[in-house]
Amino acid sequence: MARKCRILASGTCEISGGYTKSHQAVDIVGAGYTLQWEVAHSEGTVVEVVSNCNYNTYKQGGPKIYGNYVKIKHDDGYYTLYAHIKYGTVKVKKGQRVKKGETLGYMGNTGYSDGGHCHFEVRTPNDVKIDPIPYLDADLPKNDKVNVYYKVRTKEDGWLPEVKNLEDYAGYGKHTIIDFMVRVDKGNIWYQAHIKGGKWLPKVTGYNEKDFYNGYAGESKPIDCVRICYDGNKNAKYRINNLPWVYNTKKCPNGDDFAGNIGENAYKLEIIIE
Repeated sequence: MARKCRILASGTCEISGGYTKSHQAVDIVGAGYTLQWEVAHSEGTVVEVVSNCNYNTYKQGGPKIYGNYVKIKHDDGYYTLYAHIKYGTVKVKKGQRVKKGETLGYMGNTGYSDGGHCHFEVRTPNDVKIDPIPYLDADLPKNDKVNVYYKVRTKEDGWLPEVKNLEDYAGYGKHTIIDFMVRVDKGNIWYQAHIKGGKWLPKVTGYNEKDFYNGYAGESKPIDCVRICYDGNKNAKYRINNLPWVYNTKKCPNGDDFAGNIGENAYKLEIIIE
């Protein structure tokens, strides 16, 4: 039975193969079991493309299970994938920005396929396949997770590896932090360092991983306290040296809260946005 389907140019499709544990996708064809042009489910960036497959490997195996395919990363972090595209019809390239409804290619029978169709997948931001049928004519799930990344510098170790969320803490043993930096993938963040025996330094706003030397807080001197403010749709909390957590508050822009103890070297920094 034909149903609305936003990944085909015609706007309707029929399911020829459903989602199962072994087949973590849905196979579709056009209404009346016709072949159709495939289009982008939603706006996003093409992250993978194969367009040079001109053969079928059904019942023969082979490395190109998908044949020609396009994989798109959408703005909320979810992915869609369109496989078995006809040779010579792929219209996009890796890195290309595509709009909702933009043509990707024509249904084909390349790769491990037993007939012309579109093999359609939906994947989470962690690249885990989920049932795509609910999204054939609906928006992808909202991904509101905010990742925070941070790193510190000590006199003994230099810049230590970047930490993501609370997967670890930033610091090494009892080595005193002399500079630190923070960035987020959504919203905005600013932070300040308090120099031991000194004063609060100017606010710094998130760093760029490719040029982070312009985005750190500190003067390469011992830090005893830090102040962090996240401006977004989540709450942030942070702490120094296993002391009580400090929470993002409405007073945050005024810098009324900070983590650490004046006069006590900071050697461990933890941050999470939840």
